[in-house]
Amino acid sequence: MNAYAQGFLAKLRSHATDALDADDPAAWDALLDETQPHAVAHRDDPRVHTTRTTWIARRP
Repeated sequence: MNAYAQGFLAKLRSHATDALDADDPAAWDALLDETQPHAVAHRDDPRVHTTRTTWIARRP
């Protein structure tokens, strides 16, 4: 689960670079750096929550 979370956050960071404040890139880098103590790789609480919308229809 940690590898999934790390990959997702890395992709999100790369796409959100323009919208981040000046201090945010350093915080993202600390979360993604496996050598940091608070990195996502060392956490034991990542969870994935998803939803799926299903459309059911029939022809008249």
